[in-house]
Amino acid sequence: MVAASRFRRLFALAFAGLWLLAVPSADAAEQYTLAPPSPQSAVQAVDIHFQVSGTAEFAIEKGQSLAHPLAAQATLKYRERALPGSGREAQTLRALRYYDAIDAKIRVADHETSPQLADDRRLLVAEGHRDGILFYSPQGPLTALELELLRAPGDSLGLSGLLPSKPVAVGEKWSPPSWAGQMLTDTEAAAKSDLTCTLESVTDGQAKVKFDGTLEGATAGSSGKIGLHGFYLYDTKSQQMTRAELEQTEDRSVGPISPGLKVKATAVMTRTPAADEGSLTKEAAAAVPLEPPSALTQLTFHAAWNVEFRHDREWHVFQQSEQIAVLRLMERGEFVAQCNLAPVRAANRGEHVPENQFQNDIRTSLGTRLKKIEKAETIPTGDDRFLYRVTATGESNKTPITWIYYLCAAPSGLQTSFVFAVETSLREKLGNRDLEMLKSLRFVEQPKPTEARK
Repeated sequence: MVAASRFRRLFALAFAGLWLLAVPSADAAEQYTLAPPSPQSAVQAVDIHFQVSGTAEFAIEKGQSLAHPLAAQATLKYRERALPGSGREAQTLRALRYYDAIDAKIRVADHETSPQLADDRRLLVAEGHRDGILFYSPQGPLTALELELLRAPGDSLGLSGLLPSKPVAVGEKWSPPSWAGQMLTDTEAAAKSDLTCTLESVTDGQAKVKFDGTLEGATAGSSGKIGLHGFYLYDTKSQQMTRAELEQTEDRSVGPISPGLKVKATAVMTRTPAADEGSLTKEAAAAVPLEPPSALTQLTFHAAWNVEFRHDREWHVFQQSEQIAVLRLMERGEFVAQCNLAPVRAANRGEHVPENQFQNDIRTSLGTRLKKIEKAETIPTGDDRFLYRVTATGESNKTPITWIYYLCAAPSGLQTSFVFAVETSLREKLGNRDLEMLKSLRFVEQPKPTEARK
């Protein structure tokens, strides 16, 4: 009986197999590969137009803030050639670009600016990173304002992160990796990422993908929530994303270096074959190193009183006027130090503020906060500039503070001063970044005034 039972099961399984073979199976849904451009792809011309509206909230006193209306609109036109990846995930996405035109207008309250990209910084490398796209120019360091100008919603490289990692069929959904949303929105640390993409249709070789979702996280110590929705078109024949439209809403708190934001941005990106590759030759692409040179990832700061210096990207411009500039150092979302710089009245050629007077000015400035001047020294610069450093310690609001003062003078008599303020417990995190900044400082001679016509 056991044997008979076993045979009955075998016959039943065999019959079931024959029945399955006899039933016609439905054709599997056609799948489509939507891949980012390869280094062998032709040069593409990209146009991005975006608009931003909302409010910016500025901290004025402890517990108080002031909101101003904010509006911006910009058009960016660039050509790009895909580069080989330098790593995994976001770092598989890289491109060499030439920006043909940038037209931008930014208005906060009644103040309007039209930032520009310098003519000798139009050739750029764009590299994907989890916390945003890294831009640098092989021609030299950018300024912080130029860097912000390049970070456009709807960037073609950022949108590439929303492409599926495997072939998909119409109606299929997928969740992009967490780094894709971070890179697209320039979010340094994501607490939650909930993005979904759907292949809605494929008509005449044009695939339409809808994306929607939210991202919560922090950038430079400022937390926020971002909403994203829109669509992109992908040409399955040329294997290129050809158009994208997106809406991005952002609600961000006031941070140590940035205002709070309640804004909505709309962006349209179009991508077509470039008529001319220009400077984006295969030879130029082959010359781009896999790792960006550290000197080119630094930023250049130009003060209104004709001094300039370089700094790393962890320093952020917090305030700037004709009489003072304030930079703040953020490291992994933590506020580390502040740098204030200001002009000093010019001395006679070959002279500078006497060291004793500089120390007395420090004592007067710090007042009762000062406990001790720990060290005062002249720093070699390797050229004709004079550089004097004074390190002082004390307390502010019952917190131990270290202040590092610098006086720098050119042979012409032009002078400027810096003061770095850091909680003594964070002194190690500041390291030598203050001295590196000062050693890169250069005085720019003032242009001669134009004579009035008689």
